[in-house]
Amino acid sequence: MSFGFSAGDFLCVGTLALKLYFSYKDGPNNFREVCRELLTLHTTLEQLQLDIDDPTSIISRCHTAQQQNL
Repeated sequence: MSFGFSAGDFLCVGTLALKLYFSYKDGPNNFREVCRELLTLHTTLEQLQLDIDDPTSIISRCHTAQQQNL
């Protein structure tokens, strides 16, 4: 089932996560933990985007239904 998300949507979320990270990285301790999570999210989404763009990646070699689930 598709929810209408595209690779560009994930790129936007990753960019937003990185902007939030830089905004709060020097804040109090509770913000620092959120910043670490945001940086992890950004890094994960960035790697996912690279894998999607690579025709030899595991994601690209998956069946279309599996790609949509991912």
